[in-house]
Amino acid sequence: MPEMDELKNQINEDLSGFLDAKVKEAENIFSSSYDIAKVLREYTMRGGKRIRACMTVFAFLCFKDFDEGIIKAAISMELVQSCLLIHDDIIDEDDLRRGGKTVHKIYEEIEKDRHFGESAAILVGDLANAFIIETIMRTDFDAAAKLKAIGKIQEMFVKECYGQMEDIFMEKHKGNSDAILKMYSLKTVPYTADAPLYIGAVLGNANRDAFKILEEWGSRIGLAFQIKDDIIGVFGKKEETGKPNDSDIKKGKNTFLIHKTREMCTAEEKKFIDGCLGNENASEEDIKKAREIIRNCGALDFCENFCNNLAKEAGLILEKSGFRKEGIESLGEMASFIINRNY
Repeated sequence: MPEMDELKNQINEDLSGFLDAKVKEAENIFSSSYDIAKVLREYTMRGGKRIRACMTVFAFLCFKDFDEGIIKAAISMELVQSCLLIHDDIIDEDDLRRGGKTVHKIYEEIEKDRHFGESAAILVGDLANAFIIETIMRTDFDAAAKLKAIGKIQEMFVKECYGQMEDIFMEKHKGNSDAILKMYSLKTVPYTADAPLYIGAVLGNANRDAFKILEEWGSRIGLAFQIKDDIIGVFGKKEETGKPNDSDIKKGKNTFLIHKTREMCTAEEKKFIDGCLGNENASEEDIKKAREIIRNCGALDFCENFCNNLAKEAGLILEKSGFRKEGIESLGEMASFIINRNY
């Protein structure tokens, strides 16, 4: 198996080649077709951790030796990521992603028209979605396994829609811890862990018991990923994350971190936090004070410990799995990266 950095390079090389071909195809349709294909390519290739594509490969390694075909299938998850992020940026009204302008802002500034920008971005996201099946079907894996992988992606999108809708709903109607974690299990876990793991496993000819083990591992690591994202969304550095670190508060996101803060802080502190949540005019000093409350009341430590405990549980699941050593070690490295990352 290639080293992690080499694997990312291979993923990026195949992803870039695939999207280059799509840009070339679009060139002979309309100038607007060529443009949205180029924008999708630029957005997708800006950067990103390639966690989901790597996880697909690592799940495959739990059952088979490395095969370059799994790279071709794994880039499906990066197109899933582009589709969801482009649409999510519209929903959250974010201007930055991966150190550059979000797709809807690119188009809005070209035409000086917000509606045009959002409409074009929806179509760029849809275009990413339209390419997903092809990335899997072009491989030489068993046809039945490829159809199962595609079915899993379809199932993932259904769960994602339900989870995303609940996330929006919770901005207006605060949920409790259990409700937030359930929302994460639909919004984040399916596309961050469950689908990538399933695709790698099904193309690696895993047995039925193996899918259950990976599902249990993925449910924990997927939750840890989202809660770590909540932390980074408030405490991350803009130059490292490529996106704002005050938008979760200003948009009134009812994240697990924010919920625990409101639960653990004093009544006076809660009143201040509530005054910042959903307040687009909250000052830099207000956000700084909110961070201090989150840290000092113990909510930050609680969430970090919660992530660490999820990772420990996941580690024990892998230890008992009986999977190939290469796959176990690779997924273990991935789990460590997810909970220790700063971006």
